[in-house]
Amino acid sequence: MGNAALDVKVVLKAKRAQKAIRSLSDNIKKYKDKDREIWQLMQTIAFASTAKHFEREKGPKNKWESWSTVYAARMAKLGKSGNKILQDTGRLRNSIVFAKSAADIQKGVLLFNTVPYSRAHDEGNPKGNLPARPFFYFNSGDLDNMAKQVLQFVGQGFGGR
Repeated sequence: MGNAALDVKVVLKAKRAQKAIRSLSDNIKKYKDKDREIWQLMQTIAFASTAKHFEREKGPKNKWESWSTVYAARMAKLGKSGNKILQDTGRLRNSIVFAKSAADIQKGVLLFNTVPYSRAHDEGNPKGNLPARPFFYFNSGDLDNMAKQVLQFVGQGFGGR
C-alpha cells in the first residue's frame, strides 16, 4: 500500500474542448495588442501612489525629515512656513511624468522626474546636508492594487467583470 499508483482519467468532449481552446487562443490574441493599455494602467496607479507620497510627506518607512532650522527660518521669512516639505513651488511634484512611447512602456512601469534636483531629494545628499526624502517607491499595497487592476482588466476579456 505504500507505493500505490494514482490513476487519473480526464474525459473531454472534443467539441467543447476545441471551443474552449479556440476561445482562449482568441482572447490571448486580443490581449497581445492590449499590452500598452495594461502598462498605462499600471503607470497611472504608480503615478497616483507617488503623488500620495508628497501629500503624506512620507517615505516607505517613516515621515520625511523636517526642514532644518535654517531652512525653516528662511521659509518663515518668505511667508511660507505652512508649506509642505518638497513642495515650495510645486515644481518637483508636478514634474513627475511617465513614459509615453510604446517602446518605453514595454520596458515596464517607467516614472521619472524632469527636475535636476529630483534624485538628490529622493535619495539624499550627505555632502549637501540634504536628507533622503524618498517619493519614488512602491509599497505592497501599490503592487497589490496593480495586480488587482490588471487581473480585472484581463478578466473582462475572458468573461469576467
